Amino acid sequence: MIEQEYNAFMKLDLTPYIGEWIAIYNRKVVAHGKSFKRVFEGTKKKLPTKNPLYTFVPPKNFYPSLWKSWPKELTTPTRF
Repeated sequence: MIEQEYNAFMKLDLTPYIGEWIAIYNRKVVAHGKSFKRVFEGTKKKLPTKNPLYTFVPPKNFYPSLWKSWPKELTTPTRF
């Protein structure tokens, strides 16, 4: 089931949820918000026996700033 939710995560248009936590179940976003705790608690109320995929939808500029802050040896490819 998680594989199905992950595939949905990769295909869905998540633009409306940028900067938010989301819960995906049955290939749909079933909850979203700025607080993981609220998303988790809200989902557990709606779907108490289900296990959705929880993830954060990062801003478009999130990853470049993350990479810049990493040590150079972690961002430089290693040759074998």
